[in-house]
Amino acid sequence: MEVALVALSDPVKDLSFLDSLVPFLERKGEHVTIGRSVYEETGGKAKADEVNSFFRDKSVKRIYDISGGDIANECLKFLDFESIASSNAMFYGYSDLTTVINAIFKTTGKKSVLMQIRNIALSEKRKKEFFSDENSLFTFHHRFVQGEYMDGTIVGGNVRCLLKLMGTEYFPDTDGKILFLEAMSGKKEKIVTYFSQLDEAGIFGKVRGILLGTFLELEKDGEKVEEILLKRDFNVRVPVAVTSEIGHGKDSKALLIGGNYKIEEGNLPLMG
Repeated sequence: MEVALVALSDPVKDLSFLDSLVPFLERKGEHVTIGRSVYEETGGKAKADEVNSFFRDKSVKRIYDISGGDIANECLKFLDFESIASSNAMFYGYSDLTTVINAIFKTTGKKSVLMQIRNIALSEKRKKEFFSDENSLFTFHHRFVQGEYMDGTIVGGNVRCLLKLMGTEYFPDTDGKILFLEAMSGKKEKIVTYFSQLDEAGIFGKVRGILLGTFLELEKDGEKVEEILLKRDFNVRVPVAVTSEIGHGKDSKALLIGGNYKIEEGNLPLMG
């Protein structure tokens, strides 16, 4: 299987992990092409052009973005969404790549995977799943803190990065969807700010359910994200579930953005 490594967000300063990641993927039977964007710092158009070329290449089945940070949204206006829509390739990324993943789904209806491939290579637990039963990467444990069932198409990702799309043509349609949110940085006040913006934009009133992943900095302070969401004055009347298995953790699992999920209390989610 032909795959490509790219970096649409901030330059990746330490590339030593490639020494383990590339052999890991090759053992999986994937032939790896490393894009120039991994090594060179360029503007948004150059990075998008490279990714467009991989989407147009019919032999490429997966495009793994190994970056994160702040600047992936500078690429959006240069992406060839027509070619992406007809491509055989699936895009993988997380964190700042939330902007690209949701833009792809909004513009083309094409699904992408919220996952950082280099973390999979570094986690022995996830590595075994990747080799033996890749579908298990998309199955996660959860608990409901409001309601007990939700079903629908999942959109979202890193809350800070998702909000960069608000007011643009790339913000996903949240009406009747399950909204997934997670964060690496952000103490209580910052998370309140993010949730306030979503609430004031009417997003919480449109969704069918909310799935909360890990909020790492918040959790280090002993705070619970579900309490911020439910015990303040936000308009959250829908089911809310929490999982500790998706987000910025080194052993995080994967989520299919644009995929249909059935999530209920007491059972592992079903992905349709």
